[in-house]
Parts: sequence; structure tokens; C-alpha cells
Amino acid sequence: MSDKRINKTLKTLSKIQKEMESIEEFDYDIRCLQFARKELLKRLPFKVGAKVKIKKTPVIDTRTSPGWLCCKHYLIKGATGVVKGIVIADTHIGYYIDIDYQSSIFNGEETVYAKKDHHIFHFREDMLESVSKIKIRRQENERMERD
Repeated sequence: MSDKRINKTLKTLSKIQKEMESIEEFDYDIRCLQFARKELLKRLPFKVGAKVKIKKTPVIDTRTSPGWLCCKHYLIKGATGVVKGIVIADTHIGYYIDIDYQSSIFNGEETVYAKKDHHIFHFREDMLESVSKIKIRRQENERMERD
């Protein structure tokens, strides 16, 4: 569920609440849901605008993700991108990612997409890693190699 959709749902519930003033707990429940959502968003590892990296290459085939087949060559481990949105679904938390380098390959020729033509991809949290964490790990590895 996108951030916009959650806000719209909460506003709708608030309107319903006004019509249901006889139910005292409803107002409290709405406030609890709003607070829980706000606190959850604060605790997520990636915020909108964060630089992230694909941690492992996703499975892209005709059965699991046919819409991504044309993007298979750049949706790979190590590809970087920017978080454009947060998705709170019924089974997971995910992120809308704008991958930095996007292109198409037709008849063996690659065409790089302008930023305005980029696709936005949905990735689960476990498929992403913060670019800053990667830099820290690289520094730690370099230190270990020196010691």
C-alpha cells in the first residue's frame, strides 16, 4: 500500500468516524493507526531519496517477472538507484526504486534512457542495501586486509 493510499484511507476513516461518533473507541483506534504508521516509517532502513544498491540479482523470467525481461541486463547485483517511494503491503515492506542506469537493447544496439524516461521498480527490503553501508563494509574489508 503506497503512502498516498494510506493517507487517503486514513482520511476516509476519519470521515467515517465523524459519522460514527457514538463509537468512542474509533477515534482512539484511528489515532493509534496514524501513530503506528508514522513510527514505522521512521524506523525503516531506507528513506525516500536514499541511495541504494541491489543486493542480489532478482529472478527475472517469463514465469516470475515477465514485465522485467527487457530490463534484465541492468537489474543486476550491484546496480544503484534512488528510493522514490515506500510500499507497505499486506505481506511485506517494499520500495519504489529508480535505477540509475537504464537502457534498452534492440538488434544488438543499446540505447541509454534519459532520466525522464526511467522505469520505477518495486523491490522488497531484503533485496536492497544502503550505499553508505556498502562503503563502510569496503573500508572494514580494506582494514582487515592491511592487518
